[in-house]
Amino acid sequence: MTAGPMADAMTLRVDRIERQTPDILSFRLVDAGGEGLPAASAGAHVDILTPSGQVRQYSLCGDLADRAAYLIAVKHEPEGRGGSVSMHRGVRAGDMIRVGRPRNAFPLDDSDAPVVLLAGGVGVTPLLAMARRLATEGRAFALHYFVRGPDHVAFRSVLDRADLRAHVHLHQGCGPDETMRRLDTILGAVPAQGGVYLCGPPPFMAAARQLGQGRLTPGRLHAEDFASPAAPAPEDGERAFEVVLARSGLTVRVPPGVTIARALAEAGIAVEMSCEQGICGTCLTRVLAGRPDHRDQYLLDDEKATGDRMTLCVSRSLDARLVLDL
Repeated sequence: MTAGPMADAMTLRVDRIERQTPDILSFRLVDAGGEGLPAASAGAHVDILTPSGQVRQYSLCGDLADRAAYLIAVKHEPEGRGGSVSMHRGVRAGDMIRVGRPRNAFPLDDSDAPVVLLAGGVGVTPLLAMARRLATEGRAFALHYFVRGPDHVAFRSVLDRADLRAHVHLHQGCGPDETMRRLDTILGAVPAQGGVYLCGPPPFMAAARQLGQGRLTPGRLHAEDFASPAAPAPEDGERAFEVVLARSGLTVRVPPGVTIARALAEAGIAVEMSCEQGICGTCLTRVLAGRPDHRDQYLLDDEKATGDRMTLCVSRSLDARLVLDL
């Protein structure tokens, strides 16, 4: 199998951990030898091998011009699958952890058009890096940050900085109806040609997307999801297909509604996975023949267009037969 995203990961030291809110911790990560870290752009994230053994993705939210450290934030999700809980309970300052190289599936455009940043809760993290860059470049922008209350404002000291303060609009303690009203007002006032960048909990993002559809022309609303939406029921006409494993010659049938990874597992072939949502890239595999039906959020659009790799945990095949490098 082609190596997953942690194959070329770095081992970084946890330099400092700070509590940002009752349920969010920030982690400052540095090279133990003091070397500079790989460059990253606003909107980028890194894969983290958590103490639970699961790979999780966290946005870089620090000053990306400072190559001495990466800054990430992790919300404690007790109802999740264990990655965030293990980061909160199992990581201490001085620990060494595996960190993937930065990837950016949520880039900030390079135009001079004004920008509206819409953040909900811990979703402020990628937008904070964008705000820093926009302020440095002198571009017009506004950061609207929705939180449950004053105690849930992460990175308050950064938001209060002189170069950001005038651009930040806090929306605290809004219920669902009030949030919808405010989002509607914000999206209705987006300047012509302006871009909207969105990150937050799924209900918040769904509301913004719904309102944005009627107010923004296609391509102007950009969003970052680190939780895959619930998988839809198999569509009428979704077809079975065959997966051929080039190294062994074995052929496995993949029925409708069954993932490639599950079909392989049932045939006794183990597939390395972590998120099982098409987010982390752990199950990324080379495609030797056939056209993948990409359903992941890991590969960038140009990587999907190439068609030479796919995630086995969620993606399917557009052809009756798919040949994999397994």
